[in-house]
Amino acid sequence: MSITVKNIILKHSSILIVDDDVDLAANLEDILREEGYQVTVANNGESALSICRDCSINLVIADIKLPDISGVELTRRIGAICPNAEVIIVTGYASIDSAIAAVKLRNVIGYQTKPLDMRNIIALVKQIMERHQAQEAARESEHLYQLLADNVVDVIWTADMKFKMTYVSPSIKQQLGYTQDEALILSLTGIVPPESLDIFRQTIKDWESGTFIRNEERDYYVTESENVRKDGSVIWTESRIRFMPATEERAAYLLGVTRDITQRKKGIEQLRRSQARLAEAEKIAHLGHWDLDLVSNKLVWSDETFRIFGVNQPYSSSTYEDFLSFVHPADRKFVERSVSDALNEGNTYSIDHRIIRPDGNVRHVHEHGEVTFNEKRKPLRMFGTVQDITERVRIEEELRLLSFRLVQIQEEERQNISRELHDQVGQVLTVLKLTLDRAMPSCAQEVRKQLEDGVNNITELISTIRNISLNLRPSMLDDLGLLPTLFWHFDRFTAQTDIKVDFKHHNLERRFPPEITITAYRIIQEALTNVARYSGARSVSVRAWSTPESISVQIEDKGEGFIPEDIDSRKSSGLHGMRERVRLLGGTLSVESTPGAGTIITAELPVPKENKKGKANDHNRNRGRPRRRQTVIKKTAGI
Repeated sequence: MSITVKNIILKHSSILIVDDDVDLAANLEDILREEGYQVTVANNGESALSICRDCSINLVIADIKLPDISGVELTRRIGAICPNAEVIIVTGYASIDSAIAAVKLRNVIGYQTKPLDMRNIIALVKQIMERHQAQEAARESEHLYQLLADNVVDVIWTADMKFKMTYVSPSIKQQLGYTQDEALILSLTGIVPPESLDIFRQTIKDWESGTFIRNEERDYYVTESENVRKDGSVIWTESRIRFMPATEERAAYLLGVTRDITQRKKGIEQLRRSQARLAEAEKIAHLGHWDLDLVSNKLVWSDETFRIFGVNQPYSSSTYEDFLSFVHPADRKFVERSVSDALNEGNTYSIDHRIIRPDGNVRHVHEHGEVTFNEKRKPLRMFGTVQDITERVRIEEELRLLSFRLVQIQEEERQNISRELHDQVGQVLTVLKLTLDRAMPSCAQEVRKQLEDGVNNITELISTIRNISLNLRPSMLDDLGLLPTLFWHFDRFTAQTDIKVDFKHHNLERRFPPEITITAYRIIQEALTNVARYSGARSVSVRAWSTPESISVQIEDKGEGFIPEDIDSRKSSGLHGMRERVRLLGGTLSVESTPGAGTIITAELPVPKENKKGKANDHNRNRGRPRRRQTVIKKTAGI
């Protein structure tokens, strides 16, 4: 759209003094300049006319008798050159006919006689010039309004109280397809839907009766309506209508501005549909979202978040402290620490914790949060999601208990098989060996040789069964405890593999719960087996220590190493078995390895407290167990 702006500049008022009395003209000039006016002096008619042609003159103070032209004729000619200039005639000795002729002229508005009363003439000049400035400002305002009305995209219109339009801006063509003349003929009744007109009528009645409830910030009426364009298409418009009361000069009328809001309506509808789809998806996934303004501490929850927390909407004055009031007391410090770390370090956080609903129901939730900062790294906003994982936690707990039971059954079965091999099969083979030994002296030479071979085979078989029995479950683990069993195992491992074991321990003399003892032993056993099979190392370091709350083991070798991420848990049952055993007890397992730099395996197992009867307290069995991932795999640059 091209807009041409007419330059209307409101300058300081300009006055022309025309008088052949040089002293009087100079004196009057000085007085008017002191009043702040721009003043030009001419001492004859021709100079005055030349000045009028070159400058914009608002007021002329002219002597009626000049050397080269009469004041009456000068006034006529100035009126032709400067139609808006007004004239004050000054005379000292003119005839009455000249004075009457001068006063009859259109642009003469005053008549002063000499000697001049300066106070009167200054008062008259001030009155005239203020009126000129007001008229000029009014013309400028009118021009700017017309410029706005002719070029604005919104439609500006006026209508009388019967809805007959008295003015409409040219933008009606772009908005509804009608020309100005067509719109004025149709008027509001032909453009605005009937239901909107009914609202207009009622609003006008309220205005006229004084019952219209005005908003504190506005005294106009806003309405939206669906309008049909000239080509039959439909658009949505928003109209802001002001009731202009009647005055002495004019009747009451309506002033309106109408805007095309079709795209905004479509955008709002698309947003509404997206929000509805989001709300439905959140409901299905039990996943809500939240937004915390860190400056105002205002917390906004989605519908699903309300449902997860068991709160009816709206949850008034929601703040971060309100959220914390829902968090389970045992998890509150953990949540606060996670949020604080995110605010201080700028990291995202992803945590599991419990909440207590208003009805007392405990639920498990997973929260993911992120923080936004300003350019000075001051946190401004935190937003994220919350998901109800109660069912998942229940299933995971059931699977954990099932897996724990399966491991127990596996260990029990190993123990039974080990005992059967040792007590039954081993004893039978021993008796058979003794029987053959006693029979050999009474046998022929050729038979004795065969019996000796059989005895040797039986001896080898007894040794094999004994090794299998020990590998399945060394009985001393139950009889003597963890520390003696480890010493025995390391001696046996070195004898079989020629790999030296550097073993250091602390506070392992006490007895641990069976599940802790067997898990620590299995981790060390499996780690040493992997060292012998894959590392190529000729020595291995084993460290084991305990505190009242936990037992820790660490196995380190300087062998070939590997990339932990490349290990397929489906094919590597050793590492997978370690992780599963540790996870079932609520412990942690880390594997640090780099090709060529060896491997470090570290496990920490929580030791449950014991009650007065000396039995493990089931309530505290999983105390301290991380609610996120229990196994951490690291790839390091070296050890």
